[in-house]
Amino acid sequence: MGSGCPRVTVALVNRFLRRVAGAALVVTLVAAESACISSDGNGIVDAALQSPFAPVVIKVLKRRAATISGPAGIATLVGLYGVEELRKESLRRANSTFLVVRQQLGGKPKASVFRFDSGHRVRVAMNGKFDELIDKNVVTLTADPAVDSTIVVTDATTGDTVARTGSFNMTVTQAKAYTGIDFDSGQQLRRDDGTMDYSFYEVRFVNGARVHKWTGDGDPTLADCSSVPSDEWSSSLLTFSPGHVEFCIVTSEARFGYLRLTSNVVASNRWVLWPPLR
Repeated sequence: MGSGCPRVTVALVNRFLRRVAGAALVVTLVAAESACISSDGNGIVDAALQSPFAPVVIKVLKRRAATISGPAGIATLVGLYGVEELRKESLRRANSTFLVVRQQLGGKPKASVFRFDSGHRVRVAMNGKFDELIDKNVVTLTADPAVDSTIVVTDATTGDTVARTGSFNMTVTQAKAYTGIDFDSGQQLRRDDGTMDYSFYEVRFVNGARVHKWTGDGDPTLADCSSVPSDEWSSSLLTFSPGHVEFCIVTSEARFGYLRLTSNVVASNRWVLWPPLR
């Protein structure tokens, strides 16, 4: 009361799909007042003062505890705990979002706890099979022990940063002038110099570039596409049913994006590319 620090209201909004592989989960944790220091020394930060944060990738292997892969950014691994210890650790800081990844390790139920310090909306996308549980500011995922999984956390407030976007026409005239496109540079190519991502003639992705059919609502996000399991990518658009128009893509330089076909593989097409995860 006498600290001079205004009372903070914390609002948690979540939107998620249960038991769906590749589902996107959005969690909001917003402080309603401006920045100050509480009596216990914890910082309280207005969401409007926060800068966009870089995506965070968490790897969940079958027999190893979940770990952050690459730059941690706003994420911190709090630790590995028995499930009965989770509640006090998860709710210790009111201005944080916690991700709890439950696994069977050594025959015992364990959970890796990650803390995300941001006033922004947090989007969590995951592959494999998970049971999702929301409890206040805690997101709990139960990993399928039979598969290796990837969790990607991105900034849902600012949206995904677009590195490059463009469009191309796959008409007969276009095919005479160009043989494919390099999404990384945004250039259509007359011949494959090793940088080509998609070949017009072969109707397939080349040089390590791949494609994944997107079946969710709206355009896919960076979190959606980058969390797709490796065995669910393909090199050929011909493997998909005619009329499907939305695809996740990964380029030969390992950048993720999406491709929207106006009319299957012929006609005008739009693509978006995001910066590399790391």
